[in-house]
Amino acid sequence: METSKTAEDIKKKKTKATTSDVWRYFTKLGPGDDGIDRAQCDGCKQKFKAGGKQYGTSSLKRHLDRIYVWIM
Repeated sequence: METSKTAEDIKKKKTKATTSDVWRYFTKLGPGDDGIDRAQCDGCKQKFKAGGKQYGTSSLKRHLDRIYVWIM
């Protein structure tokens, strides 16, 4: 039995499951023109940088806090 890895198998990267609760209220859009992942608020449709080590979910959480207070 011989196993060979193709270039495509080597390039595949495991994706980490999203564990933050903010993803219930945001939709992932994928990378923008600058290569940074984006997310869009399901309520107001505003877009945010979200993804990677530099752009986490903190800005998304702050947005939800601000929107929730505004609605009340």
